[in-house]
Amino acid sequence: MTINIEAEAATREENNATLIAALDGESLSDVESSWVLDVINDAERGRWIATVGADAIAELSYRFVGGRVVLLTTWVDPAARHHRVATELIARVLDEVRESGKKITSSARPWVSSSPATRNTLT
Repeated sequence: MTINIEAEAATREENNATLIAALDGESLSDVESSWVLDVINDAERGRWIATVGADAIAELSYRFVGGRVVLLTTWVDPAARHHRVATELIARVLDEVRESGKKITSSARPWVSSSPATRNTLT
């Protein structure tokens, strides 16, 4: 398998834009994807996985650092892109983390730190 580094970098940038949009306080109903997703926290590997049936179609990797959840990167299967899968995954993860009372640090923090919706969750 050959990896196109430029395409993967562009995908990461697109995913970061999706993360920023999700952090702007949209409700889950505003960000739902075209599919019925299950979101599973694979804590052993540090990732939340979005699945449709038995197929993993997206993931959001994270690490715990100093009692915070640090969101690292998102990945969406190319066949599932442009269907709001990453946006829904991120929104559902944010809801889960908020409910747990933990704080979130995002690699996109410089762009979202001023958002009123995330002010009490992002550190």
